Amino acid sequence: MSNNLSPDELQVKGSMKGFEYQSPERRKFLREMENRIRISVESFGFQEMGGPMLQPIEFYQVKSGDDLLSHTYSFEDADGSLLVLRPEMTPTVAYMVAKGERELAFPLRWWSNPDLFRKEKPQKGRKRQFKQLNVDVFDRLDSGRNRAFDDSEVISVAISIFERFGLSSSDIVMRINSRSLLEKVFDSIDLDKEQRPKLLALIDRKPKIPEEVFTQELKTLVESPESYNLITKWLSLKTVDEISEIDEFMFLDNTNEYLELVKVFELLRVFGKEKYCEFAPDIVRGLGYYTGTVFEAFDKKNEFKRSLMGGGRYDNLTKALGGKTAITGIGFGFGNVPLEEILIIRKIEIVKKENDIDYYVVVQSEENIYQAAEIAEKLRQKGKRVVLDESVSKNKLDKVNKQLAKANKIGVKNSLIVFPNELSENQIIVKNMESGEQVTTDILKLIKSQSELH
Repeated sequence: MSNNLSPDELQVKGSMKGFEYQSPERRKFLREMENRIRISVESFGFQEMGGPMLQPIEFYQVKSGDDLLSHTYSFEDADGSLLVLRPEMTPTVAYMVAKGERELAFPLRWWSNPDLFRKEKPQKGRKRQFKQLNVDVFDRLDSGRNRAFDDSEVISVAISIFERFGLSSSDIVMRINSRSLLEKVFDSIDLDKEQRPKLLALIDRKPKIPEEVFTQELKTLVESPESYNLITKWLSLKTVDEISEIDEFMFLDNTNEYLELVKVFELLRVFGKEKYCEFAPDIVRGLGYYTGTVFEAFDKKNEFKRSLMGGGRYDNLTKALGGKTAITGIGFGFGNVPLEEILIIRKIEIVKKENDIDYYVVVQSEENIYQAAEIAEKLRQKGKRVVLDESVSKNKLDKVNKQLAKANKIGVKNSLIVFPNELSENQIIVKNMESGEQVTTDILKLIKSQSELH
């Protein structure tokens, strides 16, 4: 196919909304984000996994819901099947667990931080391509382990990530609910099965729509005044303890769902995360596969209006993707874009504005260029980042002062100056570019003194 676009038109065409071209400085910031996330998650003993960027659309038709499917990048493969660029990771992880359930050693504690793609309108805190951390615990249903422990630990992992970036309980609130407990409330008013997803979707939209719109739609879905009053009373609850204190909800007091939610809050106190957490009866999560504990984190100061991350329990997803064994799952998604937005709002810098080159090699004589290159390579083998002045590739080297000026300009901490006289005695000059101090040292001694770890 011929290209009929002019260079100027290609410049415009390359500006893809919601996608990002990352400079070295930008990559440095993002890599630091990714590194802090990795350290936080792996401190809890989770192991990294991965999966294909392309997936069959059926993965997301199982439980994800029509809203997510409407925002996927999809295309037809050569065999006629419909593929999508993955919009989320949970179905992929659940598929891997279902496929390997006989060989895997449960419980599984997996994490990943893949690129995801959603065809949504780009806006503050939302892009079309983004990284999203996924943390999941899977276990056999018959293991006898307390599910509340996994729920509280996964929530604690999420909170520890915020802490790793310098955010505290004055910045972040983790709002927690139980979908299965809310289903018990639906049972008590005999809510029709077909109406339940609609009511859950409405409750999920509640913070985003005017109160009068919510009230009107709720009355349409729940026609009985008694049932309407019960739902509104549920949505006005402030703490888990209130459930056992209000007459209309006392029937929940001894249910497994209620006791499990109480246990989650107890364990969060054990993990030292209770100051972040609150019961939130309107947190239901929009995706269709959640079955138990659900949670979302928000900016406590409300300077960032959207959810920062969220997750929950999904006990039936692996079976829907071909699994034969009853397996429970709890996990969350944590996007890098909202995290970056809250860091910007709080003016938290995670990358120091300094050059990360260890040594800049300055050469006085063309006759010593090869020897300088050998020294640089030996230092790289020790894990150091070393740059030779670019003039070594010219017909004539720049003057030493000019080379040092370039090292200064890019903010290098140390320069290595290769002079013929010193080199003849296997010595080199190390110059601290900040203080201006310089010392002459033995080359082999310098190389041996380098730490093996960067």
